[in-house]
Amino acid sequence: DLFSFGALLYEMATGLLPFRGETAGMIFESILNRAPPPAIRLNPDIPPKLEEIINKALEKDRNLRYQHALEMRADLQRLKRDIESGRSALAAASMASASVVPRLIGDWRSKRSITLAAILALFAVAIAFSVQTFLRRGRGRLFQASSMSRLTTTGKVTDAAISPDGRYVAHVVDDLGKQSLFVRQIQVARSSNVEIVPPSGALYYGLIFSKDGDYVYYLKKQTTTPWASLCRVAALGGDIVCFADHIDTPISFSTDGKKFAFVRRILDRGESQLVIANSDGSQERVIATRTYPQDFGGDDSGPAWSPDGKIIACGFGDSVLCDMTVVGVNAEIGKQMQLTAHRWFRVGRLMWMPDAAGLVMLGTPRSQFTYQLWFLSYPAGEARNGVSNLWSFPLDGSKPKQLTNFQSDLVWSFTSSPDGTQLAVARGMSASNAFLINNVQ
Repeated sequence: DLFSFGALLYEMATGLLPFRGETAGMIFESILNRAPPPAIRLNPDIPPKLEEIINKALEKDRNLRYQHALEMRADLQRLKRDIESGRSALAAASMASASVVPRLIGDWRSKRSITLAAILALFAVAIAFSVQTFLRRGRGRLFQASSMSRLTTTGKVTDAAISPDGRYVAHVVDDLGKQSLFVRQIQVARSSNVEIVPPSGALYYGLIFSKDGDYVYYLKKQTTTPWASLCRVAALGGDIVCFADHIDTPISFSTDGKKFAFVRRILDRGESQLVIANSDGSQERVIATRTYPQDFGGDDSGPAWSPDGKIIACGFGDSVLCDMTVVGVNAEIGKQMQLTAHRWFRVGRLMWMPDAAGLVMLGTPRSQFTYQLWFLSYPAGEARNGVSNLWSFPLDGSKPKQLTNFQSDLVWSFTSSPDGTQLAVARGMSASNAFLINNVQ
C-alpha cells in the first residue's frame, strides 16, 4: 500500500510517526482528517523533493496520491540520480536560504538524514515483496519438464508480456527514469532486443499482445496526468498510436480480440466503472459501476476476460478498509457474482487458465502486506494458498509440480502464453530482467 509506505518514509526522514494519538480512535481520526507536520521542518537536512514525494504518498484524496508503484519508484530514482549528479543541490539552492544549503550538502550523512539508497532498497522490498515468498521457500528439485533462459541482462526490466504464438516477448526497460519498450524474437537463436518505443519520461506498463500477435498494447502515463492512455505499436516497431484516454488498469482482450475490458475511475463522482470497448477504442460501454469506497480493480489489477468470453473477472472490494475479493461480471448484461468467499487485503494481477477452470492470481493475506500466488478454482471458488515459486496445479487434484526453483532475486511481473506452455517473467532485485520459461506442464 503506497499510503503506508509514505508513512514509513516520513518516519525514516523525521524519526517521528506522521499520525499520532493516545488511542486507536485518535490515530484513526488523525489519518483521516489531519496533515502531519512538514517533514522538512522536523529535519531540514532532507531535500525538498523528498518531502514532495512523501506528501504525495500521504495525500488524503486517494485520487491525488500515487496511482502506481512504478510512478513513485521513478520519482525516487530521479531524486537519487539528481543527488548523485549534484543537480539537486543546485535546485535546492534556489528554494532554500543560505543557512540551509550547507546542511543539505554537508550533513547529508548525519544521523538524522536518510540515504536515498536505503529508501530505494526499502521501496524495492515494499513493492516487490508481493512475490518474494515466491522465491524464498520451495527449495525442492526443479521440475524436469521445464527450462529457463535469460532474455535480458540490463537489470532494468519492469514489465513483460509474451505473444499468443510464443514467438515474441515485449518488455519495458527503465533507465534512470526514462522508460522504453523492447521486443525480442525468442525462437531465433542469438536474437537481440529491438526498441519499438523510444525512451521518455512517461511510465509504460500493462503490456499485452493483440490476439493475432501483430501489435503490442500498453498503458502510457505522463507524470502530469492522473490517468493513463492506451497505446498500440506494431510488434516489430512502427507508428505509435495512442487512441483511448482515462484507462486506469491494464486491459484484457475478449477471445476473438475484437473487444477489450478495463476499469475507469470517475473522480468527481466517486465511481469505479468496468468498461468494454472495441479493439480500436470505439463504442465504449459501461457494464458495471460501483461507488466509492467500493472499487473494481486493485493494485495494477485489471480485469481478466474468460476464454469462453462469458465472464470478466475482476478484483473488487472496499478500497478504504482494504477488504477485497474476486467477482465475475457477465460480459453481455453486466450481472455481477462473487467468484469466491475468500477475502484478501489486496488483489493483484488475475489470469484465466486456458480451459477456464480457474484463475491464477496475486493476493495479500488479510494479516500481511505480502503478495502471494494463488489458484482460484472456477466455478467452485476454492482459493489455494500462495506458493514460493511458480507451480503447476493440475485440475484433476493430483499433486502440484514445481516449475521454477529461484534461489534469489524478486519477481516483478509474469504472463503466460494462451496455451499455457510458456511463461515470461521479469525478475531481479532492485533491478530486474526478463526470463522465458519453456515447456510448462
